[in-house]
Amino acid sequence: MALGIGAVAWLPQLPSPATLLATSALVLVTCRWYRRQWWIALFALLLGLSWGTAFGHYLCAGILPAAQEQQSLLLQGRVSGLVEQELGFDQKPVLRFQFDVDECSSAPSVRCDQAPRQVKLSWYEAPVMPAAGERWQLRVKLRRPRGFANPAGFDYEAWLVANRIGAVGYVERSPDNLRRQIASQLSIDSWREQARNYLQRRLEHFAHRDLLLGLLVGDGSAINQASWKTFGATGTVHLFVVSGLQIAFTGGLVLWLSRQWWRSPFAVSTRRSSWLGALPAMAVALIYAALAGFGLPIQRALIMFAILLWALVGRREITASTGWIFSLWIVLVFDPLAVLDIGFWFSFIAVAALLLAIAGQRTQRPSRWRWWRAQSAVFAASLPVLLALSGQFTLLSLPANLVAIPLSTLLSMPLAFLALIADTITPVVGNFLWQCADRTLDWLVLYLEWLQLHGSVWIWHAAGVSVLSITCAAALALLLLLPRGMPGRAFALFFLVPLLWPRIEPIAEGAVRVTVVDVGQGLAVLVETAGHRLLYDTGPPFGPERTVAELAISPLLRWRGIDRLDTVVVSHHDNDHAGGWPDIEREFDVGRLLIGENIGAVHAEFCQAGMRWRWNAVEFEMLYPTASERSENTHQRGNNASCVLQVRAGNDTILLTGDIENRAEINLLNNSDFQHITLMIAPHHGSNSSSTPAFIARTQPRYVVFSSGYLNRFHHPHPRVEQRYREAGAASFNTATDGALIFDFNGAAVPQITAQRSQLRHYWD
Repeated sequence: MALGIGAVAWLPQLPSPATLLATSALVLVTCRWYRRQWWIALFALLLGLSWGTAFGHYLCAGILPAAQEQQSLLLQGRVSGLVEQELGFDQKPVLRFQFDVDECSSAPSVRCDQAPRQVKLSWYEAPVMPAAGERWQLRVKLRRPRGFANPAGFDYEAWLVANRIGAVGYVERSPDNLRRQIASQLSIDSWREQARNYLQRRLEHFAHRDLLLGLLVGDGSAINQASWKTFGATGTVHLFVVSGLQIAFTGGLVLWLSRQWWRSPFAVSTRRSSWLGALPAMAVALIYAALAGFGLPIQRALIMFAILLWALVGRREITASTGWIFSLWIVLVFDPLAVLDIGFWFSFIAVAALLLAIAGQRTQRPSRWRWWRAQSAVFAASLPVLLALSGQFTLLSLPANLVAIPLSTLLSMPLAFLALIADTITPVVGNFLWQCADRTLDWLVLYLEWLQLHGSVWIWHAAGVSVLSITCAAALALLLLLPRGMPGRAFALFFLVPLLWPRIEPIAEGAVRVTVVDVGQGLAVLVETAGHRLLYDTGPPFGPERTVAELAISPLLRWRGIDRLDTVVVSHHDNDHAGGWPDIEREFDVGRLLIGENIGAVHAEFCQAGMRWRWNAVEFEMLYPTASERSENTHQRGNNASCVLQVRAGNDTILLTGDIENRAEINLLNNSDFQHITLMIAPHHGSNSSSTPAFIARTQPRYVVFSSGYLNRFHHPHPRVEQRYREAGAASFNTATDGALIFDFNGAAVPQITAQRSQLRHYWD
């Protein structure tokens, strides 16, 4: 049944619930005559498929309809979770929070056809600070859940839907924005926000206030991106925001302490001792989970911990495997989309590894060896998970977690809780304990930063992970987890060989592969020949501290097995083209940098018409700007300073145009001898100030790609521009609707074209 529920999450389209229920009923009836194990298992599988399908239809009903996107809607509901405050691109304050919708109207007295149940909102320069648990009326504009669609990288869209968020948007400036009701005194969200605000004030002068907030109330918004990169590189992200590990450890510690207390003359029987030990443990785990916001990963940890307590208290004779699969089933019944979360796989595979490594051992070893066995088991078991879901694996996680887990769970977290309790009794003792907790975190962060600095070569990026690679990683983990003396353990390392063999198909001599990366409203194009790599533009920023290069471009390059870029072209200075350059420069070895405008980079060359080079029988030529234009128009900046690059592979010609507009197009036509273009990246994302009829008539592109953001505020591409290309006979693609686009030019009459969104479709699209 668990297999059936989880399988639905990966389907591109939901099956009919009526058909599944009818089939399940038929199988159930026949079970009366065919009392066979496999027949009953088939019924359970169909029942799981039916449950997952019913949940899928319920989920889709809570997603904003496409017809209501970018419409002005009036929502009434409750602020849920913590309200986060940060600085936007323009350094002005912006609030971000989730909003549970009770009522939606699109016009006075007109209800929305289908209102999302929960939305994620941004409120720029809010006149009033909303509080968690308050009821508000808000005028908003929304769009459906959407994220970048690339062969590698984080699937933000799936994360939004899995967390029940049916739309994202922003609050408009309107007199309709009114607070309807203050938070109830029984609101858990309100209690949690009050605790967060108290801790922010109390810990203002401590170096690791951000990490203490993450450990106590699960608020990781204050942790900076540099710290997140350190935690990701060392495999310790799960230690600094409340996760299942903290819930299980806290509950387990209280269970042990309470059982020690009640093993005394006051306890009438062992059974009473079990109950008196379990109830406080469950209560503390619930309180901690409430303080952390009761997120879906926390709910999974609570379910697993509750089943453990039930087995202990009820004296149930259940095997470890039975408890494991029962927990898996319960979690998927309550959260059928849990299989889309990497934390789900880590939780259950880590527990399975521990059961194989520790519970299955027949001999008793010293505790230090059991700890090493446990850590190495989780390390080995996480290899196939990380390869399958992220395409990378950090070998630093074993030495990092060997120190970080006991330091954070046995020192930092208990000291922080004791300090929080002591603050209510004696602030002097509380301040001393806060200092101790802060110091332990300081030791931990220094150790992790040292590992990151000196062990970066141990972060393994697998190129093009295949089913074979994942299968071999799983076989490797299983063999390493077998007890000593079992046959086959000696051959475990042989399964490493397929992991080192990339799945990415090689490019032939004279062929070229062009990947237009989905970076939203911006541009990034990867051009690959048999032995060289060129990146044209680096995408936009993504918030004040991050760029899309970190989220989309770098994962794609790693997935392709690229650690060196022979040439990077930054067409001009605009943020949507040059925003990711600092990340690319930091993470990759760059041989040559060509720029259209000064971007503050050293050893950069300005683009100039006439620049030519040849890679693997593929010709590259810079067409614009010319030397005279650059010298005569040094005052000219912006879009018309863009570098224009032409790539020729046999009979195919690719034209990369940046953001050139009408004037630059005229100059380009006057100074260039164009042949028919096979693939053109539309100038300026399809703006009406570019792609003039004369330019299109001269180039005659067979394919045109608009690199634009979904429902972008510039309304690119312009309908007139799309019409011009259609009339010229060009086949149009748009990264906003197609995701990343891969064109393989290998001498064939028709190139092989792959649109990422058609490769991996979700049933809620």
